[in-house]
Amino acid sequence: AFVRDRLDFAYIDAKEQWLIVNAASAKRAESLIHALRLAIGSLKCTPFECDRSAESLLTEWVRQGYADAPFVLGEECELKAPKDGRTIRAKKEDLSSDEIRAHLAAGLNVQKSSLLWGEDLTFVLGADLAINRLKFQDVLRERAGDRKPESVAEEFDTTFFIMSETLRRFVKDLAGALGGEVGNLPEGEFI
Repeated sequence: AFVRDRLDFAYIDAKEQWLIVNAASAKRAESLIHALRLAIGSLKCTPFECDRSAESLLTEWVRQGYADAPFVLGEECELKAPKDGRTIRAKKEDLSSDEIRAHLAAGLNVQKSSLLWGEDLTFVLGADLAINRLKFQDVLRERAGDRKPESVAEEFDTTFFIMSETLRRFVKDLAGALGGEVGNLPEGEFI
């Protein structure tokens, strides 16, 4: 068997005591956390917990035809019937349309929905709290380009700073929408 290399990115937000992992699945994120634990000896991590399920929040937002500020509904969602597993995927669709509402009235729940966060990010939020297809908008890219870095390292530092500050505000807003608590962890423990 051949060894297959893969590269996953993560960073520690020391201010908020968060470990942010950019991975395609929970399994890959856990694999990265395991590798960190092996490298540094130990790393206490607590998964993010919230009072409200993402499924119920997304279903409510699509049912009412709009998301609570600073979030805006996108044009894509996945609906699923809890009893029989029927699944409907809508793309390039007005999520406040009568057709989508009819599916909700028939008992389907939103499993995934594309959302915008202000003018800074677009993403897809899943019922399992997975954030996929996170994309920084042009406004942020322009802000990073305005700094006129003199080297590749300086460009990375600028881009990383803007990205991490944006993600910090985004995670706080998302946690607030879900009724979750971020922060207030014992010293040395991360979400």
